[in-house]
Amino acid sequence: MVVKKGQKKSILSSALITVFIVIMLIISGPAQAVSVKIADLDSSYTSGSSISFKIKIDIEDLDQYVPITNISLDLTGPSGVNKKSTFYLNGTPIPGGDSNISISPDDKNPSGKYGYGYGYGFDDVLDQGTDFGYGYGYGYGYSYGYGVKPKLEYDYDVTIDTTSLPVGSYSMVASLNTGRTEKPAFSSETETFDIVASGGGTSESIPVSIEIKPETINPKSNGEITVTIFNNDSAGFDVGNLNISTVRFGPNGAAPFWNNTPADKKLMLKFYTNDTGIQCGDTQATLTGKTYSEQDIVGTGSFRTRECSIDVPLSTDESGITNTTVTRESPSGNMTITIPAGTRALKSDGTPLSNITVTSLADLPSKAREKLSSRDRSIGELVELEPSGSTFVPPIRIRFNYTEPLPSGVSESSLQIRTYNETTDTWETLPIVERNTEENYIIANVSHFSTFALIGTVPEESSSGSGGSSGSTGGSGGSTGGGGVISSEPFDNIARVETVDRDLLADRAVKYTYSTLGLYEIDVTGGENENAISIRVEELKGTSTLVNESAPGNVYKNFNIWAGTKKIKDARLRYKIENTWLESNGLAGSDMKILRWSENRWQTLDIAEIKNDGTYTFVEADTPGFSSFVLTGLKGGLLPALTPIATQQPEETSTTSGTATITQTPTSEAPPVNLAIVMLVIVLIAIVAVVYIKRKEIFKK
Repeated sequence: MVVKKGQKKSILSSALITVFIVIMLIISGPAQAVSVKIADLDSSYTSGSSISFKIKIDIEDLDQYVPITNISLDLTGPSGVNKKSTFYLNGTPIPGGDSNISISPDDKNPSGKYGYGYGYGFDDVLDQGTDFGYGYGYGYGYSYGYGVKPKLEYDYDVTIDTTSLPVGSYSMVASLNTGRTEKPAFSSETETFDIVASGGGTSESIPVSIEIKPETINPKSNGEITVTIFNNDSAGFDVGNLNISTVRFGPNGAAPFWNNTPADKKLMLKFYTNDTGIQCGDTQATLTGKTYSEQDIVGTGSFRTRECSIDVPLSTDESGITNTTVTRESPSGNMTITIPAGTRALKSDGTPLSNITVTSLADLPSKAREKLSSRDRSIGELVELEPSGSTFVPPIRIRFNYTEPLPSGVSESSLQIRTYNETTDTWETLPIVERNTEENYIIANVSHFSTFALIGTVPEESSSGSGGSSGSTGGSGGSTGGGGVISSEPFDNIARVETVDRDLLADRAVKYTYSTLGLYEIDVTGGENENAISIRVEELKGTSTLVNESAPGNVYKNFNIWAGTKKIKDARLRYKIENTWLESNGLAGSDMKILRWSENRWQTLDIAEIKNDGTYTFVEADTPGFSSFVLTGLKGGLLPALTPIATQQPEETSTTSGTATITQTPTSEAPPVNLAIVMLVIVLIAIVAVVYIKRKEIFKK
């Protein structure tokens, strides 16, 4: 076919126009393709009634791809009311929203796939979203053509329960959230409405001050919340005139189950936590009520929530190796966990870990709390990481933030991240990777999941102990900081463990007392004054994994001792042995020996029997250092070829975070070599030399 010159120009012009239209569509972007409106909202509602309206979402240019993640509704009003609820496109609420706001999709909404991550539109390659027909398209792929493009509408019915909302004026905005930085959301115009009292009027409520206790609320608990209401004398409100039957509190409008008699211009009310509707992440709750003269009152108080959990998915291969780095904050925001890509993450049964749960605790479990010393202070955040027993190789990191001022007596240098070992019923101190006192955070390595806390320790201001032959005392002054204690023993070989903190004194014995172990006392003499030095004792299920051979004899207990300093001069151990065990094994107290693992062998300690109270036999032994020990019985006290510890060379045993060690007692001098042997060797050398010289003279001749 022959194309004439004029036709060529016409075709060229059409092509240019088409290209221009496509470019303008792309440049204009999805923002012009979507509208969000709040419809059917009245101007006022009576307090206690329900508010019903619609959210209408129109995708008007169907050749546009619009990425969509969820719908949110923001409501603000008097007395600090600030509520937000977020929903998936099918109407399912996303946890953390206000329970008094509900949403449901219209039955006539398009039945195409909800395009999470891909948006609305149709891609022949990805086969995602709703088929719009033919037309220009862009977003996650392009499709070209011409066709009819009807409007796509999504309508949602919304209901708000006003029972717990104070009287006054409100504003509201609905948003379609994209999850994209280019255009985070398409939002409606701000709509307003009033909540009026049953007798009319919008601003008749008297503001009152309220106090909410406890300051930290566990929304999941079956506990109670106490709200105290105070007089507003300037507005003429007296708590004695409040009609308690009208009082409602929290998002669900809970009624009080108890109240006291008004006194001192205040009234106390109690509510069941589960009735209030308070959820994780809430920071405020409102109380409303009426006086006997039908006067409305409203008050809002602040609090924090704990025992709130978030689930974090992990992407791992079949062997449990993570594919990407995951960083997530705890619900309260004061702890951050980081799991780097390439970490082997396994459940306790050895299968790959696909999901973790981070929970901000309202309080420590009672057993864990009891295991803290009287000088320990919890600093801000308590976190539980689950599934419990999950392991990570190499260790992952957790970061705890804190704010100043710290509790009285607690210094930043004393802050430690500790983990609670449920098997041994003890707290373990984690090695500190980074301590930043400028930005107020601490980072530690974690190899398994459990309960974690940031703990500060106050120094002892008086005696750290008394009694015993060593005249144990405590104190401080001219001190250096102590360190945390790290165990090299696997958790599954530890039966019981106890850690005690004391202030060490130079050249004076300080008593460490243990309440749950057979090793009940250690007298420790320091090389210099040090504050808050931890000494950890572990009773083991079997032979320590840190030694190469089992101890001889009839073993009573295997145990490890670790110290949080390198500056200990010596120590005395005191152990109690059950008499029933001695009798059943045909042993006496004099048959018992304490052996210490040092220089790759078992070495004996001098042991002495202190007393026998009929139930226990008490013994003591001096040791120049801490490591693995065994208390064993041998009939007659005879040991097979073990080297006495006094003849060994000095050593250092790592016991604390990073570098802290415990220094051993210097050795005695080695015995002199036999002089006769030396003289014999010299004579033999002389004879050999003479023979050698004579042979050379003979050969020269």
